[in-house]
Amino acid sequence: MKVKILGFQLELAKNISVGEFYQQLESIEEQEILIHGKTHILLTDIVKDYICGVFLTYKTNKKSLATQKDKSGELIVNKATLKPGEHGTEVSVFCVNPVTLKGLFYSYSGAASPTGIQSFFRKQHGVIKRQKIKDYKNQLTDFGTKNI
Repeated sequence: MKVKILGFQLELAKNISVGEFYQQLESIEEQEILIHGKTHILLTDIVKDYICGVFLTYKTNKKSLATQKDKSGELIVNKATLKPGEHGTEVSVFCVNPVTLKGLFYSYSGAASPTGIQSFFRKQHGVIKRQKIKDYKNQLTDFGTKNI
């Protein structure tokens, strides 16, 4: 299995802070997220001042294979069927330095893809941006009420 370790840099809009971006990620933790037709679960945490996250990617297969060698050296293949509600799962990890907004992401076949993670981050950034625009618009148009 070939593991790819990729570097990236986040670019946040003018009035969006790293803290707000992390809060948005934290707000959707443990929810099923659909990215490019695959279901993912996001877990995040702050570790030694770095934003760290794990993407769990559900696999669609219902069976898994395990191999082992017996005492005579013969290869034994065991096929296990997943129980209802269980999912085969792949893991991808990312880490972001909140000061430089540079990070690392590792991926491999079957796990979250780099383009999937990019579109996920872009979507979460858009959620914050739309909310900030809405708040600013409300602030500009709120003149209060007057009693006549």
